[in-house]
Amino acid sequence: MRVTSLVGSPFLVEGKEYLVFGLLLTVDSPANEVDTWITYFDGADLWDAPLGNFEIVDPRISRHWEFQRWTDGAVTLWPPSFAEEYYRSELRDWEPEVVADFKRVRRLLESEYAGD
Repeated sequence: MRVTSLVGSPFLVEGKEYLVFGLLLTVDSPANEVDTWITYFDGADLWDAPLGNFEIVDPRISRHWEFQRWTDGAVTLWPPSFAEEYYRSELRDWEPEVVADFKRVRRLLESEYAGD
């Protein structure tokens, strides 16, 4: 899945295309509304942003994503390693195993959408 940012922010460049690393669906309990977030990489870190901030350029879901339901009712579709506890904080801390895994996942996702 690829998207183009419709807005600018400290972590988003308006008009830039981003590879989507995953989807997060959360439920707002009082209203029972579902919020959809994408996980993207800005070149330095993984971020989540509301899907409404993007135009979908390529709607294909990655074959490297897995469905996971969390105890709080949230649902994710993303690479299995992203569900590991502390994955993002260890990535930010440059833990070698996590960085190597992220590079592997990034290569898989980039190659999946290459040449389109």
